[in-house]
Amino acid sequence: VELTIAVLRETKRFVATLALENNTGLEQAQNISTDVNHFLKPIDLSSLQAATDFAGIVNALNSIFENLPKIRASRYYSLDRCIQLVGSLSQILSNSVHRNISDMNIMGMDYKTYETKVRYPVVDVFVTFEDLYNEFKDFVLDLGRRRKIPGLAKAFERTELHHKKLQERLEQIHDFRSNHEQLRNVVHSVLRQEEPEALQK
Repeated sequence: VELTIAVLRETKRFVATLALENNTGLEQAQNISTDVNHFLKPIDLSSLQAATDFAGIVNALNSIFENLPKIRASRYYSLDRCIQLVGSLSQILSNSVHRNISDMNIMGMDYKTYETKVRYPVVDVFVTFEDLYNEFKDFVLDLGRRRKIPGLAKAFERTELHHKKLQERLEQIHDFRSNHEQLRNVVHSVLRQEEPEALQK
């Protein structure tokens, strides 16, 4: 549209230029685009997608949520849409965590190694998201009340946090591995007392 207007202006087609400028809503569209881009550009979702370890995921989450309150300065990016953005962020989080554990033999590795390399870092990731999400929710609801925007609480209720399914599955795995480790310790304790030679086999 800008190119067309520039060509018309250069060829001195002033009537057509004015008609096009007045009918396209170009100025309004540019204002909206600039405003939304100013809000979204600092929200670096690619850093979360590309994180190669759990510490990187935590750092990316902190950076993303730190920028979300800047929506206060946006005239066109709605709070409801920002809630949807966080729902999408949850999907990216799920994918990133899954990618980082997919190459690990979490059912077969030594239990101490599992706790150190998988269990504690993954819990840290999910706890970090939950804390940041709750802060974001309080911020949005408070801002919505001051701006008299209805329906934001229901928007949060409708939001699906996609990483929850993965989180629940990893909790099930942890329960299984924890119970298995307790059983292994009991069996070894009994064998040490009654048949110590069996532990050598």
